[in-house]
Amino acid sequence: MSEFSIPTPISRDYDHSSFDCGKPPLNEFLQRHAFDKQNAKLSRTYVVARDSVIVAYYTLAHVSITQEETPKKFGRGMPSVIPALLLARLAVDQAAQGHGFGRSLLVDALRRTWGVMEIGAAPVRLFVVDAKDDDARAFYERFDMAPSPHNPMRLFLSYQDLKLIYEER
Repeated sequence: MSEFSIPTPISRDYDHSSFDCGKPPLNEFLQRHAFDKQNAKLSRTYVVARDSVIVAYYTLAHVSITQEETPKKFGRGMPSVIPALLLARLAVDQAAQGHGFGRSLLVDALRRTWGVMEIGAAPVRLFVVDAKDDDARAFYERFDMAPSPHNPMRLFLSYQDLKLIYEER
């Protein structure tokens, strides 16, 4: 059996048919929508696979966040609409859970976001996550992500916080 791949963009070469993270909406996105959304340039899904079978994935998309949505420390001095990258989904197959894939994928997403910010490929000031449930929110809070004052399931990292995380690793 081969090793796990590094996170790479999804393609038709990967088998997603047996993927089951225990959360039907996340399974359905991978199995029915991820490839089409990527082809439409609406998002980019990165997968980790073993023998071309997907065991984990995450999806990034550009979003605009209003200043009011952000924690005060992030919105202060910013325009009324702030460009951001959204970690739209992150999931690990049940058979691969508990082995650090979630953390590794989040770090990979943060590094890619930092790369976009640093080279100026697109204007990005915040990294945003919409946690799907309380367990997911607790996972992201371990990375010091701050909740929106209006929605505790939407969490943020600022450009400065992302830089600190990137420089630590």
